[in-house]
Amino acid sequence: MPAPAKMLILQRRLEHPATVAHLFAVLAEGERVAANVAAAQSRYCGDMDSRLAVFFRHQARQEKFHNRAFYWGARCLQVRGTLLRREIALFDTLEHALLQALTEGRLCESVLGLQVILEALGEAFLETVDRRMDQLDMGFKRLRHTIRCQEQAHQDFGKHYFYRSNDGCGDALDIAADRYLAIVEELLQVIAPKLQQLELDPEYYLRAVLRAVQQGAAQVNPAASSRL
Repeated sequence: MPAPAKMLILQRRLEHPATVAHLFAVLAEGERVAANVAAAQSRYCGDMDSRLAVFFRHQARQEKFHNRAFYWGARCLQVRGTLLRREIALFDTLEHALLQALTEGRLCESVLGLQVILEALGEAFLETVDRRMDQLDMGFKRLRHTIRCQEQAHQDFGKHYFYRSNDGCGDALDIAADRYLAIVEELLQVIAPKLQQLELDPEYYLRAVLRAVQQGAAQVNPAASSRL
């Protein structure tokens, strides 16, 4: 069955297609930020570490693909105006903070914000999307599998980077984690009515992010992890 036809059937099966389209658009915005920041990380590494630069460049390409996939899903649900200004403003705030960290030479902090925190939030949402689409027998399994595997690789890299890094990641966790977590928490508060309409608990997604940060902090700075 052609993909647009599948999405049309999905729209008919969904009790709240406008809400799902809204959340797809939110996911797409997160992927936009991830693509822009990963590209900036690649440029930052340049000749300093070619392996890191290549990884970030590949991630940026993959995030652009994910961005298009989620915006396509929102459009196929035929719902316009699916993203409110407040969500965009929060993602822009996050992107600005991550790019500023790179401008000031804090690569480790940018990894914390993108590959650990934002990726953990995205993975939690992708798990929900995967489960619900399986329940509706909507296919796209290869696409969903590809996106989740790529996102998991990005998040695994972020955690491992902290485990082996000696360039001040402990300090970055102390200084920056609360700021990035506050942005995520505010985003979840904004979309809470949409999540609750789909019988989803916003706290579940916040806990997923906190677990990812704590796992990294426990390896780098046990005292810091106890405060998160």
